[in-house]
Amino acid sequence: MVDTDESERIEMSRRERDRLKVLHGVCQGERSQKEAARLLRLTTRQVRRLVRRLEEQGDQGLIHRLRGRPSNRRLPAELRQQVLTEYQKCYAGFGPTLACEKLAEQGLRVSHDTLRRWLLAAGLWQGQRQREQHRQRRPRRECFGELVPSDASIHRTAGATSVEAGVRDRPRQAPPSVDSSARSPSGTCAATAMPQ
Repeated sequence: MVDTDESERIEMSRRERDRLKVLHGVCQGERSQKEAARLLRLTTRQVRRLVRRLEEQGDQGLIHRLRGRPSNRRLPAELRQQVLTEYQKCYAGFGPTLACEKLAEQGLRVSHDTLRRWLLAAGLWQGQRQREQHRQRRPRRECFGELVPSDASIHRTAGATSVEAGVRDRPRQAPPSVDSSARSPSGTCAATAMPQ
């Protein structure tokens, strides 16, 4: 196992490692700049610039230059401290969105996402997942067949009494049929029951 110093270790993103692998091939003459540009989706001019930086600075030259530096759009530390103290004093327990609106009324304007990050970093708020409550499950039945339909079903059920079963199991009467020979005095057909 090779022992390496932490000072020699370089932290790279996956994209930077892929670039390094392709550009090492260019430096060793195994790959052309045009082919490297196609693989990295860059122009040949950008590939030449990266190869020059790789030769001058080594692997460190491919790391993004802004890594580890604060953003140019960072809000002032005084504003952050002022917002956090006002939140603790007046709006403790509020969510970031509502607290952001209330702070804006006082002239402290920050986005709700920035306020959320500041509150999480300071330990003043914990995000709760908004998960829907599951419907309440019915309790399990004690024995098989306990769920018996108690409606006006025409099917015979295990729990039906003989009177109920007799009413349900009675055959339906056939509807009266129309006999063309029997006519009413008005000339329309009269319905008569056919013998069974």
